[in-house]
Amino acid sequence: MIANNDFNELVIKPILIESHDISDTSELFLRSFKLLQMFDSKKNIKQSSEVVKKTNAINFVQSEDVHSDELSELKIGVIVRTVLRKILESGVVAKAEIEDMLTKNYSKQTFHIDYPLLVLGNAERDSARYYADPLEINGERYFLCNDWYEKASNNDRPFLLKWLKDNTYS
Repeated sequence: MIANNDFNELVIKPILIESHDISDTSELFLRSFKLLQMFDSKKNIKQSSEVVKKTNAINFVQSEDVHSDELSELKIGVIVRTVLRKILESGVVAKAEIEDMLTKNYSKQTFHIDYPLLVLGNAERDSARYYADPLEINGERYFLCNDWYEKASNNDRPFLLKWLKDNTYS
């Protein structure tokens, strides 16, 4: 049985963290949460959600789940949108490396992709090559590259998995 603080930690907080990407509010709980977010002038809910998101991402990165067999079953785009995004948004990646991720050369060498992994939120970018949903890293807005491949002639997966393995911050 899950109750009290365990229910809050294991059920409520993960749902609230993931809800920022959901625009369909037909589910009453999410609709209520979105309404609270709109009218909370102090943004307490959002700030609380950000703290929980950062804590959960650090815990996720430190766990063994990052390198489990389940990861091998996921497509590379799913890994980028979930695992890599959580790591970057958690704030555990060094500022110098974030700056390197803004360069095409570093991104090619490290991730085998043809575009910078990250683009600053206010910079010009090829919108076809970056996810529309921005991410926030240490208070700065970025867009994450969506140009990843898993085919024999161009396989970015081993590069991403190597980076994830090398950067578990445990």
